Amino acid sequence: MSFVLKRLLFCCHLTDSSSHANSVDKFSTGDYLLSGRHVNTLYRISRADRSILWRLGGSKSDFVADFNFSMQHDARIVSENSTTIVLTLLDNAVNNFEEQTPTSSTSSAKMIALYTAEEPMRAKVRHDYFLFHSRWATLTIP
Repeated sequence: MSFVLKRLLFCCHLTDSSSHANSVDKFSTGDYLLSGRHVNTLYRISRADRSILWRLGGSKSDFVADFNFSMQHDARIVSENSTTIVLTLLDNAVNNFEEQTPTSSTSSAKMIALYTAEEPMRAKVRHDYFLFHSRWATLTIP
């Protein structure tokens, strides 16, 4: 695990054993996008003070969403502006270890739009790609 990821977990009072952090990406502002696989949550972490600015997914989501995901990997920022963030993630969905209830019968790569200027904030799937039964990473090809 990278030093940056370890430091983010420590500063945000998340432990790797409980959250299973598995990806980190950086916003243009310097904030971080952190994926917590075991808690089915993506976090935006403040660069300035390492506080949690918002959560997508899980039991404490700050977004209204018409979808869910679980056991995700490889969360990446595709684009961002003052009102919308587009990101991708691999939604494992199928839980081989029976740690929690699966959110779907198959895994998929999702492209998600986050509308952060709205109240309440809203999340919507733009695309669902490649259904499969394995764990992979997502890659956006122009």
